[in-house]
Amino acid sequence: ETTSDPGKRKRSKAYYTNFRKKKHVDPRGLRPGLKGVLLTCNNTQNRGALGEIYQMLHESADRLYRDDGGDESAKPNSTADSDPSKELEKEISALKDDWKNHFQAVETGVKNIYFIECNKGDPYELTRSIFSDLIERKASVRYCQRLIPVTFMCHSTLEDIKKNCPQYLKQYFQNDTAKDYKFAIAYKSRYNGDLNREHVIAAVADMVIDGEIKHQVDLDNPDVVVVIEIVKNICCMSILDDFHQMRKYNLNEVSHYGRSEGKSTSNKSKSQEDSTATNTNTSN
Repeated sequence: ETTSDPGKRKRSKAYYTNFRKKKHVDPRGLRPGLKGVLLTCNNTQNRGALGEIYQMLHESADRLYRDDGGDESAKPNSTADSDPSKELEKEISALKDDWKNHFQAVETGVKNIYFIECNKGDPYELTRSIFSDLIERKASVRYCQRLIPVTFMCHSTLEDIKKNCPQYLKQYFQNDTAKDYKFAIAYKSRYNGDLNREHVIAAVADMVIDGEIKHQVDLDNPDVVVVIEIVKNICCMSILDDFHQMRKYNLNEVSHYGRSEGKSTSNKSKSQEDSTATNTNTSN
């Protein structure tokens, strides 16, 4: 199925299924410097989750970056070939190849946890677009659960965190345009028995408030949340200003919320229509 605009062509589900089968997981594992998304899935459909997240990421990238003019190969070339059918085949091929090398599954060593490296595009923008699309379409997911953008990664030792995190955090909390934020820290650790949760949270909180702008800790109603995900010997981190609004980046809860809101709005509209009809009949 396609749209009238070649730049907005919608790929079939079969494309993503075949793409997932051909895609190999990077055996080098998580390592400092990677950026992407951390995905959790249920216990029974890991392979289904990988295919599902590839599809959502590709569609998100198409929505965000298809018109950025960055890839000339996806644009039609009227002088290359006068045969319309061949031109269409080239356009379809270009669209398929455009993003397939920009998302790469990386071995985490933890069951039901995937990391998808994003070699092109911003992990937060891509993730936010996925959630917005689910809410707008009132759609649901089958296999994926939580989807966390990761914009910083280092080794999961307290010394490494203290050494490498300050520069990352100051880019957000101590820049020229930063304001006073209420912040919280969300911490989760998997397969790591060496790190002390309280020590890490205290160290990161000190880094956030270490500067001219003195931010305040607020666990109940934070403006931003520093998300720390420890996966074995790697610390994944992101700074999110919609962590609680997006239900802690839980795809199932957000999609359910979107459907519930849609039903609530529909019922409210119907109730208003019934009330208007009743008032009209009474006045008559």
